[in-house]
Amino acid sequence: MGWLQPVHRDYWHQGRIPYLEQVVQVGLGKISTAMQALLLWAQEQGLQPSETGYTAWNRGRKTLQFSASGEPSIELAYRTHWVSPALSATKRARVQDQARPPDLVVVSP
Repeated sequence: MGWLQPVHRDYWHQGRIPYLEQVVQVGLGKISTAMQALLLWAQEQGLQPSETGYTAWNRGRKTLQFSASGEPSIELAYRTHWVSPALSATKRARVQDQARPPDLVVVSP
């Protein structure tokens, strides 16, 4: 949708931005409307909600925050992925693993 620059997403994943809403290029009203429309569409399609954890891609591995308030219901709405019940268990696990942080690698010269 073009509301979030990839560099800002990466900064958020790295824990350099306190919450994602800070760098989204539209207002909270528009985000809320879009999320409500997605929820209704997903329910009409018979998709199943799947909560996904988001962890910083840094040494601290803290839980990433989406909203300024950090309210649990808002954070849950952001963390919810919608999955087809027709997916096999393997494909469902792959979808859920997409938000996992990459393994940290240490390079010693």
